[in-house]
Parts: sequence; structure tokens; C-alpha cells
Amino acid sequence: MDRKLWLALIAVPVASACGAQSPKSDEPAWPEGIFGNVELSEESGDLSGFEVRFFDDDGKRMAEFVYCEGWCNRAYRAEVTRQGDAFRFSHAKELHVYGDAGAALSEGKVVEYSVVRAGGGLSYKWAFDGAPIPLPADLSSLAPLKEPFGLAVAKGQE
Repeated sequence: MDRKLWLALIAVPVASACGAQSPKSDEPAWPEGIFGNVELSEESGDLSGFEVRFFDDDGKRMAEFVYCEGWCNRAYRAEVTRQGDAFRFSHAKELHVYGDAGAALSEGKVVEYSVVRAGGGLSYKWAFDGAPIPLPADLSSLAPLKEPFGLAVAKGQE
């Protein structure tokens, strides 16, 4: 028997025995690469929008992302989970609340993101502390990017 054919015949059972699986045909592929809609306002110099980079970190599906409102101040990293056709990730946002005595109290509110495939890019939704935040369709669309923009700003890169 030809050596290549023999190797091919044993490769499938060995891969199956080791737990390798092909994705279900009805499930969308995990997103990879950078997607975003961060824009610079010519009038004010402000940055606004959302940008996310999907990557694999030792077998974990991860997202690095930034929400820019006025500027892209901080990038977050989180593990990505699948829920149906959506890919979800979140982070805790620290807020400073002033009490009656004037002292600052820190609270952590959860910001949740959900992305789905839409055309050649992604569409995203988000919720703050469990309350969905409505977004116009043009602001929820994320186009594929070749290089980071908002993430680079948040990291202080040029």
C-alpha cells in the first residue's frame, strides 16, 4: 500500500480518538482578525466607535477590544464564548460614585458585548449592567481591518 494513502487512512481515526473535531456545519466559524468602526472627527478631533481583535491564546478564544468615546482610553481582554450564532465577551467597568460624605466609592458594572457575522464583517450589541444599549445600524457594523486603529491609540502606539 502506498505510504501516503496508509498515513491518510490512519490519520482520521487517530484525530477522532484524540478529540479533534470539525465544527458543526450549521455553526458560524469563530471570528478571527480585527474588526472596527472607530472614526476620527475632523471637527472636534474626538475618536468614537468600537474595535475588537479576535485571537487564540493557548487554545482559548480571546478578544482584545476598545470602546472609544471622545478618545480610545483603555483596551480590555476577555475570553470569548459562543451562544448560538453570537460570540460574547465582557469586562467590568469601574465607576466612582460619591456618597453623602463625599468619599469616592468604586463600583464594578459589567459591560457585555455580543457580535454576530453580518455580510463581510460583524454586527455588535452591548449591554451595561444588564441593560441593552440601543445602537443605530450604522454604528453597530464592524468592518474587517488590516491594522488596529482604536486599539493602537489605547495602547499609546502610533
